[in-house]
Amino acid sequence: QYTHAGGRTIWGDLSVSCTRGPSGEVEYTISQILDITAEMQTRERLLLSEELNRVLAQDLQAELNSAAHYLRSVLPENLAGSVVSETRYLPSQTLGGDFFDVLWVDDDHLVAYLLDVSGHGVQSALVAVSAYNLMRSSTMSAATLLHPSRMLGTLNRHFAMEDHDGNYVTIWYGVYEKSTRTLSYANGGHPPAVLFNDGTAIGLPIQSLPAGMFEDTTFPTAIMPIPPGSQLLLYS
Repeated sequence: QYTHAGGRTIWGDLSVSCTRGPSGEVEYTISQILDITAEMQTRERLLLSEELNRVLAQDLQAELNSAAHYLRSVLPENLAGSVVSETRYLPSQTLGGDFFDVLWVDDDHLVAYLLDVSGHGVQSALVAVSAYNLMRSSTMSAATLLHPSRMLGTLNRHFAMEDHDGNYVTIWYGVYEKSTRTLSYANGGHPPAVLFNDGTAIGLPIQSLPAGMFEDTTFPTAIMPIPPGSQLLLYS
């Protein structure tokens, strides 16, 4: 750094050369200072910006890790008893909007569903958790929980795309009635569940549009008998 004749401090790039006499001795030295203050200020701003971006990236990653931890913490435990459930959750490197639940509504009815909110990131995860909270809330009647088409219709009304930054919800939703060994289910744009029994695999292909796309979407309910020893696969 140098003090300019005008009194301000500048950054200078100093170069020195010399002239020599006939015998090679130095006769004169020539110094030149190039004012590089603007370049140095740009470098400083760039370094500060890079440090700020690094801190912001660390904070964002911490927030994403916290959201992912919460999402994992509210996923259901495996069930044991007359109906057994096993789950496997393999998260992607980016936070997503996948969610599932398996729960007994009463002694005779088991609900199982898997939903996937379009896109990735915090917004998708928030919509997924909001859907979970809605379905688990005390305001949700048993009549709605035990009727797949009503349940998907409720989600369709609560999660309209225009109210959630264009995000929609795909979902497979099923209700198993233990006393009659029947499964009623509805599907809103999600990959169909697969029923395994006696070495055969049967797709459950009933399909409708995802929830939240159109206000007038209907979600038909199908009913299927479940033989003893059957297995049902839900996946995303």
